[in-house]
Amino acid sequence: MKRLNIILAGVLAAQVLLAGVLLWNAQRYMLIKPGQPLVVFARDKVDTIVIDTPEEDSITLRKGAEGWTLPSREGFPADASKVDGFLVALSDLRPRLPVAVTEGADRRFHVGAADFERRITLKHGEDALTTLYLGDSAGPKQVFARSETGKAVYEIAFQLWQASTEADQWMDRNFLQQKPRDIVRIDLPSFTLQRKDDKWQLAGLSNGTDTDVEQAVRIVDRLANLTFEDVQGKVDKSDSAPVPELNYTLTLKNGHTVEYRFSKAAQGDDYLLRTSVDDYVYKVSKEVVSGIHDLKREGLVKQTEVEPADKAAAGEDKGHPGNAASSS
Repeated sequence: MKRLNIILAGVLAAQVLLAGVLLWNAQRYMLIKPGQPLVVFARDKVDTIVIDTPEEDSITLRKGAEGWTLPSREGFPADASKVDGFLVALSDLRPRLPVAVTEGADRRFHVGAADFERRITLKHGEDALTTLYLGDSAGPKQVFARSETGKAVYEIAFQLWQASTEADQWMDRNFLQQKPRDIVRIDLPSFTLQRKDDKWQLAGLSNGTDTDVEQAVRIVDRLANLTFEDVQGKVDKSDSAPVPELNYTLTLKNGHTVEYRFSKAAQGDDYLLRTSVDDYVYKVSKEVVSGIHDLKREGLVKQTEVEPADKAAAGEDKGHPGNAASSS
């Protein structure tokens, strides 16, 4: 009996020691339970996102009264849906057991404080809410990651491209676009289109011609969905505006007009766009500008069938008595 008590006491001591070791490791490495979030933060508190790399490539997104913006692009609007989706993806990271908890694991998987692929810092004002390190690929659509609060390395369902440091990957690509239904007039160098009775009409048509409505709708859609490559900054008002190689104007149903002025970039084949409604200078591809340049009036004109004013005079009324008399 005494021997059994000694054995039981030894087992209990081993269990206590094991529990102590596990607790010590959990506290040391800040292990999280499977299914718990890797990073904890309140999304509505985040007003600054900083993503950087060891090579000093960095992007900052900042939230103000007008929404998310890019300070590196003179406060140009960021894609709010993309930023919100990014924050949701981070808050939903719930890894399983860690893949490594040993000393040096952060360096081995490139998730260390000085050796990482991406460092994501979420802030409220100047205060950091959480920091996440992304490292090597862990497989298809997987990457190794570590929270700044612990040493444990996890596999997470995330990809490095989701944490891009390129400003053009975060821009609001719809910023220049208009809703086609809001456009009531288009003035291009070679023609004018007007919406009348909810139908597009080409100005200055001659008798026997009409507007090719399907082609008109295609033109409206093209101009309404204008795309750009990048934002060069803001207009330097101390410089005189360059003479545009192409310009056109859209009139909206609220009475406002928007003028678009394209000039050739100093280098390369791209064009620079300035509009009458904001101060940004946009880089636009040569293909986009060429497509607008090629819009011609003749492509919108179609011939209409003209019925003779006097069918009898044209000899088309076969049952008319005059026809029978003349044929006798």
